[in-house]
Amino acid sequence: MSDVSCRGATANDMIVGQVVEASDGTKTRLAPQIDALNSSTDVVLVSAGGNDLGFAAILFKCLALAAQGPVPSGSATCSQDFVKDGSDQLASQLTETVKPALDALYEQISERAPHAKKFAFTY
Repeated sequence: MSDVSCRGATANDMIVGQVVEASDGTKTRLAPQIDALNSSTDVVLVSAGGNDLGFAAILFKCLALAAQGPVPSGSATCSQDFVKDGSDQLASQLTETVKPALDALYEQISERAPHAKKFAFTY
């Protein structure tokens, strides 16, 4: 069994490798997580997409809009901050950024581990 999980990676980072920064400011490129897969891989667990969407920033922004939130934005609801000129910015980002990134990742997983059982799960 190999565990190549990490935090903060985007779907593309899983394919090309992720750059991480140490507390002293030095940066290191990690090997692509996808490299851990091969034709003998039995199971693949994937939790991806949130960093492509910017989930943490969205969460903190929405929490800030709560009555006791730390930073008022002037909006009455979280959803108001993500709808601009009648266009849902999060829905657009899911369609234009997250979906293609996950499609590419899942395609690579299937190519490298064609017989594996594949599971996608949430954070």
